[in-house]
Amino acid sequence: MAEREPFPWESEGETLALETPEQTVIELTLAPFGSRLVAALIDQLILLLILVALVSLAIIVGSAAGAIWRDEMAGITIAAVVVVWFLISTLAPAWWEIRGEGRTPGKRRLQLRTVMAQGQGLTLSAAVLRNLARLVDQFPPLWLIPALSPGKRRIGDYLAGTLVVSEVTPSAKRRRYDWLATGPSDLSERHYFFGSEAQARLKPEDLDLIEYLGDRLPSLKSTKRRELLGECARRYVERLGLEADAERIAGEPERFLRELGLFLRESYRDRAF
Repeated sequence: MAEREPFPWESEGETLALETPEQTVIELTLAPFGSRLVAALIDQLILLLILVALVSLAIIVGSAAGAIWRDEMAGITIAAVVVVWFLISTLAPAWWEIRGEGRTPGKRRLQLRTVMAQGQGLTLSAAVLRNLARLVDQFPPLWLIPALSPGKRRIGDYLAGTLVVSEVTPSAKRRRYDWLATGPSDLSERHYFFGSEAQARLKPEDLDLIEYLGDRLPSLKSTKRRELLGECARRYVERLGLEADAERIAGEPERFLRELGLFLRESYRDRAF
């Protein structure tokens, strides 16, 4: 994803350090309130266009029905439009986030993403719950909650246990890169093989962890970088039962983690999980 300049309403943003089950610390940049607001407005504009289409369809159907529409079906159709609109406005954002790995169209445009408070990818139940809570969050006095609360969280975020994070740190001067797709020959010749037994011990959240790790590496000093890579690789060696290759992995932990990330991407990224 290409680097962008910060928007006028963006501040540096808070950072949150999380410890993963592998006891590796990752840092997330929380989305500024202004960016969340603009992303929400983009989503609401899309939903408004859907509403206009529904009302237009109802008018066309009513015009074709003539007097029968006016006398008998008008109230039923209006009620049906209201119910359909409620379902769409509530469930469409949840569907967007599930399909987009935490991203709605607005969040994708602003380079934001919804994740679980522990740093893992968004779950189905959390996506539905946080979007159902919009029924309460839409009251204007409650707009102050994400503006003033730690982590810029709205009521839906507290109920679902979620955070909205920036995928690109606005103040970063470096170009963000995909470390799983860069390097010698793009790792076309793999040094490590991960079979079905390893896959059974891994989850999609492990891909999130490795991708976040790659995002953090360019900002670390070489000593800290080696320490972080070595510790993370060691945890996966223990978890996957790769003690026989432990010495070789310790000598090239970055390559090992990148190949593991590529394996996870090939296993999960093309699926709707």
